[in-house]
Amino acid sequence: MLLGARAVQGASAALLAPAALALLTQLFPASTDRAKALGIWGAVAGIGSAAGVLLGGALTASFGWQAVFFVNVPVGLLVLVAIPMLINRDPATPPSRLDFPGAITITGALVAAVGALSRIEQVGFAHPLTLGLAAAALGLGAAFIAVEPRSAEPLVPLGVFRNRNLSAGNLVMLLFGAAMVALFFALSVHLQAVLHYDALTAGLSQLPLAGALVLVAGIAPALVGRLGVKRTLIGSLLVLAAGLLWLAAVPSEAVFAVHMLGPSLVIGVGLGGAFITATAAAGRRPEPVEGHASGVRRADRRRLGCAARQAVPAPALISFGTHTG
Repeated sequence: MLLGARAVQGASAALLAPAALALLTQLFPASTDRAKALGIWGAVAGIGSAAGVLLGGALTASFGWQAVFFVNVPVGLLVLVAIPMLINRDPATPPSRLDFPGAITITGALVAAVGALSRIEQVGFAHPLTLGLAAAALGLGAAFIAVEPRSAEPLVPLGVFRNRNLSAGNLVMLLFGAAMVALFFALSVHLQAVLHYDALTAGLSQLPLAGALVLVAGIAPALVGRLGVKRTLIGSLLVLAAGLLWLAAVPSEAVFAVHMLGPSLVIGVGLGGAFITATAAAGRRPEPVEGHASGVRRADRRRLGCAARQAVPAPALISFGTHTG
């Protein structure tokens, strides 16, 4: 039941995320306004991260792990009530057909890739299951690339990747998303399994990181306007890498305020700047492909994020559930 419900939740998120970001980018066509809107969007996302890690721990400690799933119900109902009041109907357009060959091949490729990456930790890289899943991922990915140009209405028009900003932005978001999700998961494991924090304390300890992320996400558009996308993105990624290296050097018997607060703040600064800047870089594209590009970017982050979570052996650390969900 849990797996089935999560599959439905994931399918819904796959529809929601590209539409939400595409809506934002089309509502603000001017580059200056779009940068500000993306900054607000990123800041709100950071606030959601902060609320998730805090409320995840509080709900788990107070009501049990099931609460992290039930809490989504009133939030979803609120969104359903608000959408008709905030968003107008789309103009009528000719009906389109779903690209079934493209959908089947790319979905199979992503599932096989996640399966291969997660099996490495369990059975090893050279195991036939791992190699078979990796081969299936490559084969299905090649099939997707082959069928898309032949589709009348392709799932992902491959021509969008000729845009250098889009390609570079998606590559950054792919690696950045993998690092971000793996970071939060491994950090939650360390706090609870090694430092023996309870769920609430583990959630509270991640607030400095989330707070720094929110702050920098709010000022990132101004930095982009002054320094440009390239310089801001490179600087943010360097700060993020420095914070991750600092955190990796933390001893197993670390005291949070002494050993982990500093790298958490540095990581938050790097995450906030990189997230907004990479999104802005990938957002510089023609309007007809907004939804396609948004979907690709979100899929990149989710794909390696899922693999990163599954590759780390850990008990059921539900305090992290509201964030990863």
